[in-house]
Amino acid sequence: MKINIQIVREINGKKFYSFTKRQRGSVNRARIKKSLLERDGDTCFYCGKPLENYCTVEHILSISNGGTNSIENLVLSHDKCNREAKSLSCYEKMNLAVKNRIKKHV
Repeated sequence: MKINIQIVREINGKKFYSFTKRQRGSVNRARIKKSLLERDGDTCFYCGKPLENYCTVEHILSISNGGTNSIENLVLSHDKCNREAKSLSCYEKMNLAVKNRIKKHV
C-alpha cells in the first residue's frame, strides 16, 4: 500500500499533516495524533483535562458539514467529550469547550 501524506503546514520546524480516507492506517493515525499533541499539548480540546491513554481525533467542522481532514480542522479529545460534541455545530463545539474550561478553573 502506498502511503501519501501531504504536509499542510510547518510551524516552528514542526510539520503538520493532512490525510485522506484511503490513508487512515494506524501509522497515519499515529502521525496525526503526534502532530496534534505537538500543536495542542496533551489536554482535551473540550474539557481541558489531561488526555488519558486513549483519546480520539475530532473534527471541529464535521465532514458532513463541509469540513476537511486537514490538521487545522482536527483536535484531540476524550472519547466521552467527543460523544457529547458529536452532533453539535462548529460554533456550539467552541462554546462547549469554553464553558467546560471555565468550569475547570472555577
